[in-house]
Amino acid sequence: MKKIALEEHYGTPELMKLREDWFKRDNMPMNLPPEVLKRIVFLAGDVEQRLAEMDENEMAWQILLPGSNGIEGILNGDDALTACRRYNDAAAKVVAAHPTRFKAYAAIPAQAPKLAAMELERCTKECGFVGSWLSGYIHNTGFIDEEQFFPIFEQGEKLGSHFYLHPTETPTAFSKIYEGREQLIGPPWSWGVDTGTYALRIILSGILDRYPGTSLILAHMGEMLPFILWRLENRMERENKTGNLKKRVSQYFQDNIHITISGCLSESSLRCSIDTIGADRIMFAMDYPFEPMKPSCDFIEKAKLSEEERRKICYENAEKLFGIKV
Repeated sequence: MKKIALEEHYGTPELMKLREDWFKRDNMPMNLPPEVLKRIVFLAGDVEQRLAEMDENEMAWQILLPGSNGIEGILNGDDALTACRRYNDAAAKVVAAHPTRFKAYAAIPAQAPKLAAMELERCTKECGFVGSWLSGYIHNTGFIDEEQFFPIFEQGEKLGSHFYLHPTETPTAFSKIYEGREQLIGPPWSWGVDTGTYALRIILSGILDRYPGTSLILAHMGEMLPFILWRLENRMERENKTGNLKKRVSQYFQDNIHITISGCLSESSLRCSIDTIGADRIMFAMDYPFEPMKPSCDFIEKAKLSEEERRKICYENAEKLFGIKV
């Protein structure tokens, strides 16, 4: 079955070097061994290899994502904007060279929200990007739901952009809970916990009421939220902790939030997500090149789904959301 994949990382050597420099400066551990990271860096920028594997796996489109990157670690907003523009221009060249295979999300300098809004507008209007990558915690700046970041959401709503809320490095202040169990830091556990929390902060802040056209996409089967949504909502309502929200928490998942299956090839997890938020809110993704293409494609082809559910997840939901066709 044809597929549209939504979280497929594209990287440039500069972007990877920025991340390495940031980690060294702030004494943060790398999540991948050097030899694995070297292979990932190569694959992230190898467009021809990517296209060949897409053809092998009936993948009509990929939407390229910068993901957790070194731009986050730049302290100066103007410098971050310069780095974003170089990355975005490189991604735009890939999209322009293959206009029927690739779309892209922008990298934006969230350290400087007004500049981020300007770069989102440029990438949308000049490059045809579908939205931007978004981090839940902006290092050295704050949490994405704080009022200082409202210009980003205001611009996103105005442009009809989609924000891919992607995991980033666990803040140092949070990491004490993992002392002695550092293997939990990163993709196995902490990134999902962190990002699910950032999504809830966005909901509870009232941003989705203030900017009701906001479109959020959560990776990795919804960063655990579909599995806990009932209890979360039940306890918050019983204890009057939802503040001045205009809707129930679960309603925002119907109005503003989609999830992807990236990096979570579990039928039970997928079925739980369908039962909780509906097949209309779930889309295909792989997390390439951190995850290989074929296992993800085989999984969605063979999962115990109705053919209607499979079509929706593989491509129909993405067609509607992004206005593209397989």
